[in-house]
Amino acid sequence: MAAAVLGQIWARKLLPAPWLLCGPRRYASSNFKAADLQLEMTQKPHKKPDPSEPLVFGKTFTDHMLMVEWSDKKGWGQPRIQPFQNLTLHPASSSLHYSLQ
Repeated sequence: MAAAVLGQIWARKLLPAPWLLCGPRRYASSNFKAADLQLEMTQKPHKKPDPSEPLVFGKTFTDHMLMVEWSDKKGWGQPRIQPFQNLTLHPASSSLHYSLQ
């Protein structure tokens, strides 16, 4: 118990958003169960890069991606691994507006 309290004190002093580590949100991933994971494999896998070639950030991608829907009413939905594809973002998404970050 003392270690947990010390961890919370440390987090409050050093982190800009300590509630991420100290509250129930820390365990958000515990809502997912492996049995709930849906798999949709690609029909057109890309050639794997040679192991001797360097992996370049933003240029080398996997054939699949993890997607999980979220809503403010239901929270996190069922996780799924699906073929790599484009993401759909609303034009007002805060990730597109640096002044809101």
